[in-house]
Amino acid sequence: MSFLVEGQCDPGWQNYNNKSCLKESIPRTLYTEAITACENLRSGSKLVYIDSLEKNTFIKDNILNNLENYWLGCIYDGPGFGLESDNNRLWTQTLKSAGDYVFSDWRSSPFFQTGTITFTKFVYNFGQWKWEPSENSQAVRPLCEYNLTSATTVATTQVTTIVTTEATTEATTE
Repeated sequence: MSFLVEGQCDPGWQNYNNKSCLKESIPRTLYTEAITACENLRSGSKLVYIDSLEKNTFIKDNILNNLENYWLGCIYDGPGFGLESDNNRLWTQTLKSAGDYVFSDWRSSPFFQTGTITFTKFVYNFGQWKWEPSENSQAVRPLCEYNLTSATTVATTQVTTIVTTEATTEATTE
């Protein structure tokens, strides 16, 4: 029997500020498959959302390598070229628009086609990491995250269930 310690990530996951755990999924997938890839890594895991410079920098410094691109949990469904707005970009984990956060890290002049839902990936170009729109036609690595608060809740529930079951078993055998 193993127990999750509060603030501790599962093996192989990177701890971000004792708030969440991050990990890249190894197989490259289309965006539409990336959601399932994260869930397959760990129950409750989702594509990462980035709401601060601090988190963006942590991911760049600790997770990414410049040989890969990574899916982020952000989609765009809005007007086309020249009319883009962070208010039309939705972080799928929080269901908030990118405009709700103070921080974004788009490469200059991201191009969106009119009427096309686009997805977001972290791309390494010209010596720097930036967010970039992408269609679902490219297979890249999902960047996954789970919240430590919900992990602790799940672990506490599992421990409570185990303890209650063992106590009930002992009481009925006495």
